[in-house]
Amino acid sequence: MPIINKTIKLLIDAFIHSWNNFSDRTALDVKNVSYTYNDLYKIAGGISNCIKKRSSSEDKLIGILADRSITAYSGILGILLSGKGYVPFNKNFPVLRTLSMIELSQVKTIIVGEECIEYLEECLKTISSDKCFLMPDKHNSAPLKKKYPRHQFIMLTSPVPGNEPIELPSVDGDSIAYLLFTSGSTGVPKGVAITNKNVSSFLNYLSTKYHFDKTDRFFQISELTFDLSVQDLFLCWMSGACLCVSNDTSTVTIAKFIKEKKITSWFSVPSVAVLLSKMRLLKSNTFPLLKYSMFCGEVLPERIAQEWQSAAPNSTLINFYGPTEGTISITHYEWKKDSETNHCLNGIVPIGTIFETQEFCILDELNKPVATGEKGELCIRGTQVISKYFSSVPNQNDIFIKIQGQGENTWYKTGDLVTSNQNNIIYYLGRKDSQVKIKGYRVELGEIDYVIRIAATTDMIATITQNNPDGTADKILSFVVRQKDSTISEADIIKECMIKLPKYMIPDKIFFLDGMPLNSNGKIDRQRLTNEFKYEG
Repeated sequence: MPIINKTIKLLIDAFIHSWNNFSDRTALDVKNVSYTYNDLYKIAGGISNCIKKRSSSEDKLIGILADRSITAYSGILGILLSGKGYVPFNKNFPVLRTLSMIELSQVKTIIVGEECIEYLEECLKTISSDKCFLMPDKHNSAPLKKKYPRHQFIMLTSPVPGNEPIELPSVDGDSIAYLLFTSGSTGVPKGVAITNKNVSSFLNYLSTKYHFDKTDRFFQISELTFDLSVQDLFLCWMSGACLCVSNDTSTVTIAKFIKEKKITSWFSVPSVAVLLSKMRLLKSNTFPLLKYSMFCGEVLPERIAQEWQSAAPNSTLINFYGPTEGTISITHYEWKKDSETNHCLNGIVPIGTIFETQEFCILDELNKPVATGEKGELCIRGTQVISKYFSSVPNQNDIFIKIQGQGENTWYKTGDLVTSNQNNIIYYLGRKDSQVKIKGYRVELGEIDYVIRIAATTDMIATITQNNPDGTADKILSFVVRQKDSTISEADIIKECMIKLPKYMIPDKIFFLDGMPLNSNGKIDRQRLTNEFKYEG
């Protein structure tokens, strides 16, 4: 077989490279069953050939409803091998949200794993148009066909039907590699279509910047509906490495899994590390085999970076930042093992410098660039950044903009407030929409979080506002998950806030929780806190 250059143009090339070069090495370890690159290629090829037969050339996207199974991973590869983009659905999402995603993406064909059949049946009760469901691991679809005759249910009974040859896709870099949905302010999910050019640029940069090889073992922890999963899968397969999948992502099991599977590459949201810390699972030299420890998706507290580095002393710790619109991550900060040489702000690790292949600027409220050291909204552009949303989104022209003096280039306004220093190291200050006005004063909720973090010696905290009927902020509510054996009280925290914060920034109420509610991406679910907690004092 010909050896292709490791630099890729299509997302599927990342896998094809290793199939060409490491076909007999293990590509996937799921449910304690190992699959070589050749095994996975054959299973994916069967799915690909079926897609080509059952869908038209007009269908650019194929859905996948599968969870931590051979069908999940071979299904994604099969879709890409067919020259189409994949749209992941999540059985842990509310049915109405999934139905909305199906409608917005306009997929006509959906691959379904056995583990999601019950959830599929809930969706089938109200799916509005005829669909074709491919079921690689279901052996009897007759009951579904009888109950839902308007739809097609296709079983795949052999890895490569009829031993047909697998044709590699012929698509260009502007074709969609995958479509994800993020929360929309109107309640309708926003479609973010990442092209093959976007994601190839990202993977090419990371594979050059960092050094992974066929001996590495990646931990696949993020849900497929979260873009961190794309890095898990394809940076691994681009390197000829093994993707290790745990069905149980509880905190204690995660720590055990890292050791048992001899994981060398870790990538997650910081909340997972915070939970491991809370359970005293980040003791010195706990994870000696980790080579890379990577975090993204929310702020990385300085204390957690220190603890993790101690627990994984042989790993390079990197804090990434990036909105989904910028393809997974677009800035990076390498933590220095001599922690005193790290320049953190408000107890938070910097998001670092922009990828060398991309660009950034920081704008004021009039969309004018700010001076170095001043605060503003982070804007990004480059080969990784989309230029518009997949589906109709209100005020889209206010998000994707042109900047005076920057030509016709389109920039994406992230909504994140940052500042930078003379070395172009970027510091995250909070969301633009987390800057609220209370009693006429501008308040950064992140600043309140910082004071409480120090007072309560915990990183599991969140601050929100309780609003009046007219939408104006009325009260400040903070939530704290205490460290084990901590006796700190609400009065203790309020006292510390009174010392360090002006009166208008002091929380009206501190709620102590046993655990912080997290969304499907592992981030703190602030909307749930807003919905479930009220204070009348």
